[in-house]
Amino acid sequence: MKKLFSLFAALLIGGAVCLAEDVELTSGDVHFFKDPANYAILEIDWSKTHVVEFGANNKVKNDLGSIDEFNRSQGEDWVRDWPAVQASVLLSNTMKKFFFNKANKKGMHIVAPQQVWDAYNNGTLVGKNRTSTEKNYYLIDPATAQYKIVVHIDLVDMGNTGASIVFGGGLASKAGGAKIMGYIDCIDLRTNKSAAQFVINDTRGEGGWTQAIRLGNVIAQCLGVEVMKIIKKTK
Repeated sequence: MKKLFSLFAALLIGGAVCLAEDVELTSGDVHFFKDPANYAILEIDWSKTHVVEFGANNKVKNDLGSIDEFNRSQGEDWVRDWPAVQASVLLSNTMKKFFFNKANKKGMHIVAPQQVWDAYNNGTLVGKNRTSTEKNYYLIDPATAQYKIVVHIDLVDMGNTGASIVFGGGLASKAGGAKIMGYIDCIDLRTNKSAAQFVINDTRGEGGWTQAIRLGNVIAQCLGVEVMKIIKKTK
């Protein structure tokens, strides 16, 4: 499977590819998403991501290197801030009232990340912070989740702050938004086998003022919109 998606990424870098839906189910089925007794942990895999600029027809115009190479080229602050950006993207996509959890409120839910669960249980969170955490997350021990959803990002166009500000809103809400290609693997943690896989052909999220917002939005588009379309079509 990894070889398949590495080849997919190579083809994209080499030239245009004829694509269908933004996200497609490639194996397994999605019925486990519809069971409210199921919980999942979310991971976002940036380990093999290349930062690119897309041109027309999904053709890669510029390959800007790996995440680490790209951040180093942008300056020390980008290198310094990247762990916080990753954490922000993950946190925003695990909250109760946003994205996948809101769209799938009658089905499986993504639980709070391990760091949130640990902070909630070790006494770090008190007062308003504790109340906010209880309000915003499904506080289920991640170790008891039955599934793991891993979003593997092969290619990412980081989007553009300027375009998001100038053209964002209304029909142009995706102006300047980040764009990704890759795949999603849903793993049954009881068997450690894949329950379903999706290919991310061509997904762009809404624009935003910061890199973290734009990347959070494009993951949200994949899970909370495109994957949900497939779930809702399945009887």
